[in-house]
Amino acid sequence: MILHAASFAAFFVDQLAQAPVQIQCVQQASSESWVKWLLQFALSIIPVAGGVWIAWMAFRWNTKKEHQRWVFDQKKAEWREILDAIKECEDYLLLTDTSINREEIEAGLKYEALQRTRKVQQLFYDRLFVDRYALGQVLSRWNDVNKMICAEENGPSMEYTSAYIGLVDFTRRAARKDLGVPD
Repeated sequence: MILHAASFAAFFVDQLAQAPVQIQCVQQASSESWVKWLLQFALSIIPVAGGVWIAWMAFRWNTKKEHQRWVFDQKKAEWREILDAIKECEDYLLLTDTSINREEIEAGLKYEALQRTRKVQQLFYDRLFVDRYALGQVLSRWNDVNKMICAEENGPSMEYTSAYIGLVDFTRRAARKDLGVPD
């Protein structure tokens, strides 16, 4: 038997007519005290408050960790700039091995070396994140090497070369120590 919409609607209306439904809205007498109501309210709020607290603590922990990572990256970049600037002065060391037209090369490279030393000197004072004590030690050694550059009359000597290499090694060790990187 195939039912279509009209026969189905007639069947449904017939069923409703046989079973009358009566809806009563009566307020039940409340025997609950306000303490019980407060307890139920508190028990429904505690999971929400706990979730909010956990989210806030996780956000705070993550923010602190990201800040520490950012400071580490800034410190690392500053040490990298210092090492790169010191390394740029290495061109002046090439004079120890050259014998071709030494005076012209010395005059040009000495001026360039002095310009680079001024740049390095400025870098020492522009650092924000690098440990001041370690930076002071590197600056002291840098000043010693810088005095050697300015005092050289006949080109850099082996003493200058060894002092420069010692400065680069000392700076690398100071950077590793400041960054917490093991040797």
